[in-house]
Amino acid sequence: AATMSAYTSVMACAKLLGNDFVHYMKKSAITLGRRGEWNGKEPDVPLGESKKVSRVHAKIAFCRDSGRYEIVCLSKNGLFVDGRFLSCYYLPVPLDSGSLIQIGEKLFYFLLPIRASGTGMENVEVTFPKLNISESWDTKERAKMVNAILAHGFDSWKELNKISGKSHSLEAVKYFSHAFVATVIHHTGVKDAEVASSLSKMLRESQPAGVASYGPLKIFSKWPELEDMAVAWARRLLLLHKIRKAVTTYGERAVLDGVDEISGVPPAPWWTRTHDVDLLRGISRHGFGNAPAIRDDPELCFSPKNSGKPWPKSQAVGQRLRDILRALTLRNAKYNRKSRRRRVASLNIPTTNGTSGQPKRLKQETR
Repeated sequence: AATMSAYTSVMACAKLLGNDFVHYMKKSAITLGRRGEWNGKEPDVPLGESKKVSRVHAKIAFCRDSGRYEIVCLSKNGLFVDGRFLSCYYLPVPLDSGSLIQIGEKLFYFLLPIRASGTGMENVEVTFPKLNISESWDTKERAKMVNAILAHGFDSWKELNKISGKSHSLEAVKYFSHAFVATVIHHTGVKDAEVASSLSKMLRESQPAGVASYGPLKIFSKWPELEDMAVAWARRLLLLHKIRKAVTTYGERAVLDGVDEISGVPPAPWWTRTHDVDLLRGISRHGFGNAPAIRDDPELCFSPKNSGKPWPKSQAVGQRLRDILRALTLRNAKYNRKSRRRRVASLNIPTTNGTSGQPKRLKQETR
């Protein structure tokens, strides 16, 4: 099991955490590359002797203009940041704490400190989470946990902890879940960079403090099924995240409030808006693909007590779910546009016709 223990304090600005190495950044800019001298100098972070890694492959530096760390690729072989491919022709890319970087076969995290003390850059002590990790997941447990994550979502801690049983702590379950998603992002980035980028954003937004420091698990390495199914699993994880977020934000019964008519053919002639709502409620409660539990839930309209209608074909239900999520995306985009217009109006920003963003007010006549 993985448990959070004491903190480790060092004099550093940031940290690179890989499966087989740790590097603390003690200056504002570092180089990464293949082991060996280049123009009489070794890279600050040697990444092995693979020919896929150039002598000076990349540079991580603090940008004073943006106030953030950035990575720039210096090699034609390129690199990946959160599943997005970068080459030497790209501009520097900002790094977040928890950004996943791949150079050649090396996979590692960029991490910022979670606590600092001292005054001035010459006397700053930063604190990083320290983990004691025990590799105790066997292949059967791995399959069981992955199936649970793909059914309930990667951050459904209550369900995942219950399924894992007493053999692993909650911290170990969180470690496993985040490491699994990070590995999916890694394999998806090569095939579908857009999906990998969306999943990486979801992972960063959902990580609690300290979780970003979790490194990859060896049990996910050399797993052909994960490599083959990465894109499909990434899309499933995004789907579950959207459903959970919609239910959490609007509530179960109001999950489709503000959604226009859903396009597409319903799974059955008797299918109504209520069935759309209860489909999302059922997946949120019982997991993706658990049709028997959704159908037997007495609080949902699919229950024999409430309906008595036969469950439609799985393919038709899956298509309806995609149609619903498309409608949810349109609702969110519409809401975001309205929010931006309200913000612009409140800031009194001039528009293209020279008037301000504030609504016009009629002049009152005075006598």
